[in-house]
Amino acid sequence: MKEAMSAISTEGARLVADMAPKVTGALAATVRGNKAKNKAVVMAGRARVKYAGAINYGWPARNIEPSFFMQRADAALAPRAVAMLEEGLDTAMRKAGLQ
Repeated sequence: MKEAMSAISTEGARLVADMAPKVTGALAATVRGNKAKNKAVVMAGRARVKYAGAINYGWPARNIEPSFFMQRADAALAPRAVAMLEEGLDTAMRKAGLQ
């Protein structure tokens, strides 16, 4: 399943980077997907880009409107992610001789 989760997180990272607001491009450059065995996680922001959460969720005290770029990417990927998981399960079952 590691290959399927890696493919989902890579596709998710691409979508998040495309949907992230781009003033300088620093936020989009920090988007990464994991390569875990049991889950697909996409992260944005690092020590140099501490404002990723404020950009995504907003910060009313600073008049920053939320962009919800992570949620929009998640909604766009959800239908494709199910198909990718099914393909990964089929591949794993074939390798294990269960099909």
